[in-house]
Amino acid sequence: MKTNSILKIFGLTVVLGETEKSSKYCKSLFTGVLFLILCFFSCTKPASPVVEIISVDTDNTQLVDISKGQKIELETTDSSLLYDISRIEFLKEKIIVLSREKVSVFDENGKFLFNISSKGEGPQEYINLANVFIKNEQIHLIDQMSKKILCYDENGNFVSSTKINENNQYPISDLFPLENGKYIGKNMFQGDQNLVPVGCILDEEYNFVGTIEGRKILSGITKHDNFYQYKDRILYWEILNDTIFSIEDYQSVIPKYFVDFGNHSIPKNNGDIYDLINYSSQPENINKIAGFIGNIIENDTYLMFRFMFKKQVHYVFYDKQRKNARIFRFEDSNREYYTTPCVCYHNGYIYLTIMSETDLEKNPYLIVFEENIFTKI
Repeated sequence: MKTNSILKIFGLTVVLGETEKSSKYCKSLFTGVLFLILCFFSCTKPASPVVEIISVDTDNTQLVDISKGQKIELETTDSSLLYDISRIEFLKEKIIVLSREKVSVFDENGKFLFNISSKGEGPQEYINLANVFIKNEQIHLIDQMSKKILCYDENGNFVSSTKINENNQYPISDLFPLENGKYIGKNMFQGDQNLVPVGCILDEEYNFVGTIEGRKILSGITKHDNFYQYKDRILYWEILNDTIFSIEDYQSVIPKYFVDFGNHSIPKNNGDIYDLINYSSQPENINKIAGFIGNIIENDTYLMFRFMFKKQVHYVFYDKQRKNARIFRFEDSNREYYTTPCVCYHNGYIYLTIMSETDLEKNPYLIVFEENIFTKI
């Protein structure tokens, strides 16, 4: 008896044969093939994201004497007295400085102009200043405690106060503006027993849209520098973590770059973040561990970031096409100033913050270098 059976599965077409005998044989053969196919699909895991390794040789650095840069002295007055600088923003010819819970504005030569708002419970005041950002040529202050954004024009005049409508399950501690008009909210740590996703997306009016999955917040240590957007890619990083992450489709966090410090890498088996901080701050380990990656910037050619090693600020230019990293170490040959961790990049210039070794009552200074000084070496 002739048969001409055809089976289709997983997009495959199999002719089983024209005779009863061949039909039975082909059916047996097909069953075996089908079994192997099912085993393959059941055992194959989704491909892991490709992580690009950046090798940083701390023994092969190029010294940059800070005396070679342009020094901007941030004017010291009773009103403008700063502590350590945690963030620098720019608006036209103005330099906006965040120092602890204070935002001060200077002109491009360092002359003090005014402070933005003040601490208090008034409609134009903040209770707990989390951060500052520039958007639409306006200065925005994030009040973490009051859950509002205070907006000021470039001259420090109050414009508006907008409520942050966050997800009540995951309160946010910081905001980062995106190029599409929306925001990334960094969620607040809620203890080891209640692990929280790293962030969320808010719309143009600061309303909660959705949670970013893929990674949890591991500590209550906050920074003013966690995100950077390059075209459609959003980079995210953490304190004492050598991995730089990417936020894909505004929904999930995946590893993107891994900075390999070799023998000076942060130990991977030294407990949680607090144990790592304690370990790296021990006198015998300070000169052994390189890390504290931050102030990350990306463009078509380079990934740039700051790290600390032996209490000195280092800056990396990683050429994404050539896959090589140049490491620069900032130092004062006259030993009059010391560098601090806040470094920023703006319109082709790198701004380094320094402080006097002797005159501690003076405001920090800014040292400015042209980017091409580093890229042409």
